[in-house]
Amino acid sequence: MAWGEHWFTAAAQEAYDETRATALKAYREAIAQARVAYDEATAPALKAYNEATADARKAYNEATAPAWKAYYEATAPAWKAYDDAIAPAPKAYREATAPARKAYREAIATAWCEAYIQSVAEREAQPSKAS
Repeated sequence: MAWGEHWFTAAAQEAYDETRATALKAYREAIAQARVAYDEATAPALKAYNEATADARKAYNEATAPAWKAYYEATAPAWKAYDDAIAPAPKAYREATAPARKAYREAIATAWCEAYIQSVAEREAQPSKAS
């Protein structure tokens, strides 16, 4: 069942779907063309920037490498303790929420079935369009 079936006739829904598909295709094509144009226009500047900053980036990475190494080594025990401490939490959460999740799924399934049965009954009660 299409989302708009309760508001639109089948013909109106089909017209809407076709218009939406056409507009979406045009939008995607326009974006693709604009992105290609943007990439082509900025490529020389990006290349020049990368070339101009390559030496500085290399020097920065070399200068900060020892500090990053020391940082990771210093924080590794704390991260391990954190990971160990939270490891049981996801399982406990799933266990604690399982009854609520089960009740929700059952309620939704029941509600869907009731709505479907009601819809079928209402449509069957409507006079036939063929008569």
